Amino acid sequence: MFTLAMPSHEKRLFRINETKYDTYMKRFNQFLPALLLMSITFVACDQRVFEMPPLNEPVYTDTATMSIADFKTQFAAATAVEITDTITISGIVVANDISGNMYKEMTIMDNTGGLKIAIDRSKLYTEFRVGQRVFIECNGLWVGKYGGYMQLGGSYNGGIGQMTWETAQAHVFKDGWPLPTQDLLTPEVISFDVVASEANMGKLITLENVQFTPVAGEVFCAAAADGSTQTLSKTLTSSTNTGRTIVVRLSSASDFANKLLPSGNGNLTGILSLFGTTYQFTPRDSMDFEFEGFGKGYVKHGLGTKADPYFADWALSQQGKQAGWVVGYIVGSVKSGFNAGNPINGNEDIDWSGTHMDNTVVISTDSLTTDWTKCLVVNLPAGSSLRDSAKLQDKPSNLRRKLAVTGTFENYLGAAGVTVATGATSDYWLDHLPIVVEGDGTQTYPYTVAQARAKQNETGKWVTGYIVGYSTSPTPVYNYSTTGAITTNLLIADSPNEKVDGSCVPVQLPAGAIRNALNLVDNPANLGKKVSVKGNLLAYFKVPGVITLTDYVLEGGVPPVVDPTTIFSEPFTSTLGGFTTYSVVGDQLWAGTAIYGASMSGFANSMSNANEDWLISPAINLTGKASAVLSFMHAINKGLLANMQTNHTVWVSTDYTSGAPTTATWTQVTIPTYPTGIDWNYVSSGNISLPSSVLGNSNFRFAFKYLCSGSESATWEIKTVKIVP
Repeated sequence: MFTLAMPSHEKRLFRINETKYDTYMKRFNQFLPALLLMSITFVACDQRVFEMPPLNEPVYTDTATMSIADFKTQFAAATAVEITDTITISGIVVANDISGNMYKEMTIMDNTGGLKIAIDRSKLYTEFRVGQRVFIECNGLWVGKYGGYMQLGGSYNGGIGQMTWETAQAHVFKDGWPLPTQDLLTPEVISFDVVASEANMGKLITLENVQFTPVAGEVFCAAAADGSTQTLSKTLTSSTNTGRTIVVRLSSASDFANKLLPSGNGNLTGILSLFGTTYQFTPRDSMDFEFEGFGKGYVKHGLGTKADPYFADWALSQQGKQAGWVVGYIVGSVKSGFNAGNPINGNEDIDWSGTHMDNTVVISTDSLTTDWTKCLVVNLPAGSSLRDSAKLQDKPSNLRRKLAVTGTFENYLGAAGVTVATGATSDYWLDHLPIVVEGDGTQTYPYTVAQARAKQNETGKWVTGYIVGYSTSPTPVYNYSTTGAITTNLLIADSPNEKVDGSCVPVQLPAGAIRNALNLVDNPANLGKKVSVKGNLLAYFKVPGVITLTDYVLEGGVPPVVDPTTIFSEPFTSTLGGFTTYSVVGDQLWAGTAIYGASMSGFANSMSNANEDWLISPAINLTGKASAVLSFMHAINKGLLANMQTNHTVWVSTDYTSGAPTTATWTQVTIPTYPTGIDWNYVSSGNISLPSSVLGNSNFRFAFKYLCSGSESATWEIKTVKIVP
């Protein structure tokens, strides 16, 4: 054996047996000439050189010491107990939180049974895909029953709860890549008459000939009246024996929550559990529903919008007929060598691991499919943000992530496909992951929460994030709601939906105006709002925090408490604010978006279009100001670099009122710093000192002027605009 110099639990993950190593090397040497030939072929056909992905497949070299059934038998009487014996169990992940219908949990199975694994981390599916084999070293973990249903996790208030993510990393180990062909992923069909039993709990099961009885327009699970997430129970009835029923648990956080609940006869797949004396059945995702008029996984085809895309299986039926937004799970990519003259013709033409080519991905409504006829091929335009974000070639973790794109539903490389025009950031979303712009700790460019956690012991720094809850001492215990809130602190995170403790920082609220304005007891509506605070990055509750606040800015126009010197600010967080647009040439217009700020592009209908478009600020009063500095964050991509500084400019005026810019006198001011022009990274414009000719004027305005031609059109995105003395 040989090992890398790393902690013992990491050695276990990466250790490689010498015999296996020799075998790998012999195979590699056998295929080396073929690989060289293939590389030459790639260069000749595609004019690019593709590097072999790193051989970093996770390997666990020890073995399980106990089956899941034996494990459950040994701890059958436990309400909550810490495991002190050396026990290792192993299983295949058969359920996770990929659709949002489950939360901070996954289920594993071996040939003897299934077991719930509770881990305090959202988006677990990005770490533990369905089909992934895991080994769990149980010594030090807790096992017990919550509501009568056994789970492996951690201790919580004297009972069983979730293990922390840090604990999971030290006890739960992946072995190999996820395999969608695992036998255990084929649900066991069990009669409705006998399904409710201890032996079946934790198993992946299909119930056949069942039905819901929805009222007209009833959806799976709408959000609560106050907009919060809720979980509801729906009754599922046997179609052959109406006296047999079971409760189905459905969450409003799922990606099918607002689809219509199916009527008629069908089959339902899910995980069997128990709460009290009531057996419950929890579907994993929309593919677990197979009902008359819906087809497998076909709950409702969506509206074709960015917020409610068509499902991939519906887009399969609309080839050559439709265009719009479509969503599916990334399941692979097309192998090399396929084109219009050599079309895709079978499953063997798809690389279901998808790691060798970067110009396509294959998506499906079924996250586990290896059937090319149930998939859509999505082109990833060269140099696009879409290719950089969604490709599998050097990002194997994208496999089975949810991708939505907008395009035309048409044949691509001989298969059903979606043709994406540019692959700009506005053309897709991937798991709705938030885009977070890092800063330098100033008010103009504050630190993110992730930066604040990493930059402890700095003082007098600005940090920005979303208010997601509060903390109680001394552990600490993080609470992601306003229930039981206290006035002395907040939790902030980089995402408004964050519920992972390790992704938050607690913020101490000093007595006085700051506490009065921010605390969740007096201001419950602050939950989910964006806030920037100025303070010292020091431990609070013994974890990275922000304390000794001296200033803040709260979303919604609340002014700073201590620093009222900002003359003007516009974050462009969802709209264009008080700015007005004016198009001199072209049909395209400036638009305000939640993710990309103020955005403008002349690219539309698969072509560049000549444009001159102005984004003009409201009137700003500079009376009594001897100096003023303008700054903003911006990104530019997809244009000619030679034209970047002439096509993206800033102008100032003191006599503009409304209408065409030509009705007033404008003076161009220099932008000190431009982006690279070849990516979507935001950079600071630098400080733009406003000319003396505009100082002291009560009708000052500035404008962003965008130009493009019919042969090239960049995208310009702008955020965090400020003027300070």
